[in-house]
Amino acid sequence: MSFKLIVNADDFGPIDFINQGVYHHLSQGNIDSTQVLVNMDPAKLKANLKRLYGYVPADRTFDLGVHFTLTSGGPLSGHENNYAAWGSMVETTKEGITQFKDYTKFDYTYGNRINVIQKEFEAQRDVLVRLTKEVNSEMGNVKLVVNSVSNHHNIFTIAPDLFEVYVKVAEE
Repeated sequence: MSFKLIVNADDFGPIDFINQGVYHHLSQGNIDSTQVLVNMDPAKLKANLKRLYGYVPADRTFDLGVHFTLTSGGPLSGHENNYAAWGSMVETTKEGITQFKDYTKFDYTYGNRINVIQKEFEAQRDVLVRLTKEVNSEMGNVKLVVNSVSNHHNIFTIAPDLFEVYVKVAEE
């Protein structure tokens, strides 16, 4: 019996010390992919992806996944009126930034927000695909490849309707 072990690093993007670990382990050949938390400043994310690109060996590509989240960072969609769109799923920081509530405060009464959640997942997916294409184009070669999805804090695995939306967006 043979198998292939795939080593994946979670939470790439917004947290510098995690990014440093991903850069290091990619340069050492210890990881095969990383899951990207996309809902952050796009300029910073693009800079992080460019830096990541620089660690990919010349003879290979590196796999990226969209790490769908409703429990960290801020929403990419529904900005016309965050509270009308997201209700009790978000809170405002003392700096005035709308963020998803921490997973310990996840609001399981999201049911009437399934369409907003689907749009959010699509936005997260589309941002990573777009920025990856831009980085590959600007750097002159395809080294970063978006080919998977995962979910932050495993929220979607305990909520069947969220899981259905997750799978639908992933299939697209």
